[in-house]
Amino acid sequence: MRRLLLTLPNIYLLRFPLLFAIILLFFPFVALKTPSSSLFAGIFDLAGTSSVKTGGRMFFVALLALNVAWTILETFWLVLLYAPERFGVSQLPPKWTKKQHALVFALLAAPILVGAVWESATAGQAKTYPLLVGAVLGVIVAILLLWGINAVTDRRVNSREEMLDNVKPGWFARQQTLSVGYFSQEANRSRLRPGHLRATTLLGVSFLIYVGIGISKDLKMGFSPIVPTLAYVLLLLMLLCWALAGMAFFLDRYRVPIFLPFALLFAMASLFPQSDYYYFLMNGQEQRTLLPRTVMKAGDPTRSSAVVIAASGGGIQAAAWTARVLTGLEQKSREEIPAHDFGKSIRFISAVSGGSVGTMYFVSEYTPNGLPGNDELQSVLARAEESSLDDVAWGLLYPDIWRTIIPLFPFKHADRGDALERAFTRGPGLTRALGEWRTGVREGWRPATAFNATIVDSGARLLFSTSDLGPRPGRVEFYEPDRYPDRDIGIVTAVRLSSTFPYVSPAARADAQDKATAPQFHIVDGGYYDNYGISTLVEWLDSALDAPDNAVQRVLVIQIRDSSPDKPAKGRDSNGSFYQSFAPISTMLRVRSTGQLSHNEEETSLVQRVRFKPDVSIENAIFQFCGEKPPLSWHLTQTQKQSIEAEWDRELTASGSWQIVKNFLSGGPPPLSPGTPPCVDSSADAPGKK
Repeated sequence: MRRLLLTLPNIYLLRFPLLFAIILLFFPFVALKTPSSSLFAGIFDLAGTSSVKTGGRMFFVALLALNVAWTILETFWLVLLYAPERFGVSQLPPKWTKKQHALVFALLAAPILVGAVWESATAGQAKTYPLLVGAVLGVIVAILLLWGINAVTDRRVNSREEMLDNVKPGWFARQQTLSVGYFSQEANRSRLRPGHLRATTLLGVSFLIYVGIGISKDLKMGFSPIVPTLAYVLLLLMLLCWALAGMAFFLDRYRVPIFLPFALLFAMASLFPQSDYYYFLMNGQEQRTLLPRTVMKAGDPTRSSAVVIAASGGGIQAAAWTARVLTGLEQKSREEIPAHDFGKSIRFISAVSGGSVGTMYFVSEYTPNGLPGNDELQSVLARAEESSLDDVAWGLLYPDIWRTIIPLFPFKHADRGDALERAFTRGPGLTRALGEWRTGVREGWRPATAFNATIVDSGARLLFSTSDLGPRPGRVEFYEPDRYPDRDIGIVTAVRLSSTFPYVSPAARADAQDKATAPQFHIVDGGYYDNYGISTLVEWLDSALDAPDNAVQRVLVIQIRDSSPDKPAKGRDSNGSFYQSFAPISTMLRVRSTGQLSHNEEETSLVQRVRFKPDVSIENAIFQFCGEKPPLSWHLTQTQKQSIEAEWDRELTASGSWQIVKNFLSGGPPPLSPGTPPCVDSSADAPGKK
């Protein structure tokens, strides 16, 4: 018992090395085998476009995993060796042999390496051979690097001892109250402890790795990276371990809480407007009003039928599913209905979050001659499925960290949101302003689009739309007169703001020139207000069909949903303060999906019942992804991409939604029954089915 009491102060002083050791050991299990896998599992998928790239990504993970493990051990031994002198605690004699030290070193890094190989080979379907080769090379380089650091520091310690008689101690070394535990005092000289010298060298090497990776990624933003997201996570753990363990070793002597400096830093940074997040506004010209009734008649004033689409949110899963449905319907209509063009029938698309990303890649392919060939349409899907997680991780670890540390951050628009935009710019014409799309909309060869977002400061819906709905309480439009005169917004910027998923990208406000009159509200994901995009679609359709000279008699509403609704909860015996702490967040997340779905269904049903005008027929087709729970990150594994293809094949055969679209484009009579409900097997009632 006495030995335990003597050990407790040391355990407290070792809290940060022990904490990061636990994180390094258990993070793979939490990321891959718990409900949080939808958010973190993609981090461990290192599968690249080639075996060389896969091996290279594994190399960086192995290199940094061993560096994190060594950082944990280094900070652990620094506290263990010098805490008795600095804090007056009892000395715990080191009992580890070199073999035991090497074993602990290997065990700390092993779970990360095993988890990366496992997830990459299974979900990512990467070959095992390049993963193992990359891991072995990373381990070899890390060991050589750490051996070299030890050799250099040992040589520096020996050479410094010969020169110390003629060296005067510096200011910090002379302050015995401050420097105790850092310097040894011998006669009239001060000597830096060998452990601190080795740690300083390793910290310098770690910082050089950090700088090198950051610069190389900045030059290759948007391209398939060789440094994966998992490497950025490990790099962050390494830097945090150095920072927190180092600050604790200094501040614990004075009983200063370790998080107090961080709180003061955040509070000070919030006083400077430069620390906020901004999105860039482009130079533009005042946009002429383009009403829905004008869009409906554009290109063909006698049009008697039209297609309108609502694409739901949901991260990269929604982006890929939206692109798959839109390109798939165009390709299928070319095969089975050559005389009717699906793409030209689309008049309006209301998109949210990830659905906005897929819509952007599809709509950007329009030309005055229509949509491109099937090969080019396939590239739309490839761009929508391309991972952006590495770019977001880079933005979080580089410009966002320095924005916090340096309140007067000089790069105003550099953040993880800007990194996400640069990753989105993979297709032709996406560097242009959104207002330029209005030309094609007005001429009738490009459908109107509305990228839905939400205003943080008021909770109102914000539309980045190429068609104007006019003022209405609870809804704001970017192109409203006098809001941002002579200014425009980039296509990828509007889409990024529409898909500002919590914490992945920041809530940003416009970098307007005239800040005295320009609105300064912050913008986040459109899914907060309406995750299905149906509210904007209903309002647009109401305005379009209300025109006195309306010639449209049939409208097909296509709903693209990226996932099936949550199953009804049976209720759990949850109680206590712990449950109360996360109940509001849990409710918000469920309302965003299941709760909003009920509103979506009611609005759609209302449209079909009222039909705006007696002579207008409103039909409905739902394309819903019914596979496994979608990922919540901007990354799809190869298995998840194949699941999207499998679900699309199911939609073409089992759901009946394609038959509704085909019948509509062919001019057939409206169906008498709504068809098979989404995510329900039409053969479920057959004998033997349960």
